[in-house]
This record gives sequence, C-alpha cells and structure tokens, in this order.
Amino acid sequence: MVGLAVLMFAVVVIVGILLKLYSPGVMTGKGWGWVYEQYWGKPAADFEFKDVEGKSRRLSEFKGKTVALVLWATWCGPCITEIPGLIELQKEMGDKLVIVAISGENRETVRDFARARGINYITAGVGEMELPEPFGLADVLPTGFYIDSGGILRKATQGAISKAELKEILKK
Repeated sequence: MVGLAVLMFAVVVIVGILLKLYSPGVMTGKGWGWVYEQYWGKPAADFEFKDVEGKSRRLSEFKGKTVALVLWATWCGPCITEIPGLIELQKEMGDKLVIVAISGENRETVRDFARARGINYITAGVGEMELPEPFGLADVLPTGFYIDSGGILRKATQGAISKAELKEILKK
C-alpha cells in the first residue's frame, strides 16, 4: 500500500514538472501559454486579407511597426475579455503598434461587432479563408502572434491575455 502511494506521488510530481516545463503560464494561473515556438525568430508569413471596411491589406504593409495579430471570434468569451485592453493599448501606443484582429466569421458580422464596441484597431472577418502557417494552425481562440518591426515572429500565445501581459510581451 505504501509503495502504491509513493508511486502515485511520483507520477503527480512528474506530471506537474512536465506541465511546468511545456506549458508556461498555465501552471501560474495566467490562463494562457506560449505556443508555436518553432516559428519564433523567423519571418512572419505574408498574406492578403480585407479589413471590415473592405480595404485590401497585406501583413507585410506593417513592416517597420510592431504587430499584434490576434485570431478571435465575436462569440468567444475570452476573446471579448481581451478587447478593452487592446483598445486601451492601441490608444496608448498609437502608430508604434498595429493590432490586427482576424476572425473566421463573415466581414459584416465582425464589422457590426467592432463598431458596436468601439474597436479602434484593424479587424477582419475572413470567412473560410486559409491562413498560412503558423497562423492557420491555431486551434484555440484567442491566439496572438507578436511580430517585431522587422517582420520577425517573436512570440505567440494561446488564451486571453491582459493589457499588462501584452505590454510585457511587446517589450521583449
């Protein structure tokens, strides 16, 4: 019986260590974690999309500025909790930061949602459009990709993050 208890304790400790090593943020209660590390330090894939106003955009047009690319949805609770912080951060950082929020929903749905909530950053509803890797790999909403002014992907997160956490990510 003692042997079984020791074995169970060892399993719990090992699982805890593995979670801590491979899921930063999750064990600390932040509710988000780093993802897509194999893409960090590499040029962000370029792609074209239309914003909610119908203007054609390319991710590469923002080269020279820091970009926070957020994949989200209007029906996603954690995504909605991020919006006030993103609005405030866009106001604070002005043209030093470009926030691009892309939803797989249709453009009209996203446009109406963005207008109703006073979203002051670029939003897009791209429908069924396939995004290039690593953006197209996202299977959790929200997922954020942080691209430096040289167009290099520096970090990626899954799950809602606060304005303070985003500011810290953007400093690095």
